[in-house]
Amino acid sequence: MGSFYTNVTLRGPEQPQVAEYLASRNRQTIVSPTVEGVTVVYDAITESQDPDTLTSLGRELSAQLDCPALAALCHDDDVLWLQLHVDGRLVDEYDSTPGYFDGTPAGGPEGGDAEALCAAFGAGGRAGEVEDILRRGPDFVGYTFAPQRHKALASALGIPPALVTAGYDYLTRGEVPAGFNPAHFVHTGPPPQPLAQPAGPWGPMAGPGGPGVPGGPQASPPPGVGHIHIGPTPGAGCCGCLVAPLLLPLVGLWSALVLRRSGTINEE
Repeated sequence: MGSFYTNVTLRGPEQPQVAEYLASRNRQTIVSPTVEGVTVVYDAITESQDPDTLTSLGRELSAQLDCPALAALCHDDDVLWLQLHVDGRLVDEYDSTPGYFDGTPAGGPEGGDAEALCAAFGAGGRAGEVEDILRRGPDFVGYTFAPQRHKALASALGIPPALVTAGYDYLTRGEVPAGFNPAHFVHTGPPPQPLAQPAGPWGPMAGPGGPGVPGGPQASPPPGVGHIHIGPTPGAGCCGCLVAPLLLPLVGLWSALVLRRSGTINEE
């Protein structure tokens, strides 16, 4: 199964301010550490892959925190969908694979304003590079998987690439962006719940992992903000629990064969 994730990247406000606002809304999110002026919000509700819900969140964060907000949705490694909000207004929308959900894919990506993206994230002079990233098709000279394009775009815009290919569900399963410490992420709103299949029109969910980075959380989080224990959802199983019962008989058979070959066991 490919990658499924949603997030909103903000430029300007730092983690404490972002987390405090989301806590005041009782919004169930995880907020990344702020790195070079960039903070990423991973929202539980938008993991349903409903574009309208993500649009609403991106617009709200941009307006209330007075900053550019780049909302992102990755569907099954095949689709990268982006919206840029500035001052609470939608100023750009991008679809890497238009027609994907209608079964009539177009010839290439649609939308995406390289100049607007660079202006929003302070990447002046890189519009040509960003334009190339947005336009490449999914072929041998392009991007086979949507997260590859997303990371390349993030890097060109000065956003830590590892942060943009994570989502709320991945983080609550312990899949932390490479190079980052789980203790530097904070949770807002209700605690994580056992994962359910997304109800939105864009489908189900799996994704990244790793250790320590600058931008630790505040010493005393405001009400509604907590340092999240990022790990398996309580009550959730793991691969080992499923595989171990299948391996035990094989281990026993292998041991018996070794003993027979050594002559320890005498066949009747």
